[in-house]
Amino acid sequence: MKEALRSSEDILQAFPKCKVVANTFRFDESNGINYYTAIYADGGFHSSADYTADHVVDKVGSGDCFMGGLIYGFYNELSPKETLDFATAAAFEKLFIEGDATRSTVDDILKAIPNES
Repeated sequence: MKEALRSSEDILQAFPKCKVVANTFRFDESNGINYYTAIYADGGFHSSADYTADHVVDKVGSGDCFMGGLIYGFYNELSPKETLDFATAAAFEKLFIEGDATRSTVDDILKAIPNES
C-alpha cells in the first residue's frame, strides 16, 4: 500500500485539479484471486479489506464495477472509506458472474462488504 499512497500523492501534486485517486490490485493465484483496493480522497488514504477466492468465473467487467461503485458512493455522499468499501465489494462480486455486466443489486453489494472490527 505504500506505493499506492506515494503514487496517489504524486498524481495529486502533478494534477492539482484532481481530487481523488483510486487503485485496484488484482493478483491471480492459480484459478483464484487476491484482490484489494485503495483510495486517496479528502486528504486521507484508505485501503480495503483483502478479498480472496479460490476460483473466479469471469474477470471482465470487474474494473467497470469498481468505477461504478466509486460513482455510486460519491453520488450518494458516502465517506471515502465507505465509497471504497462499496466499490471494492461491487468489483469482487462481479468476479463470480459470467459476462461483462453485473447482476448484483445495491443490497447484494452491501451484504458482501466484510465487517471490519
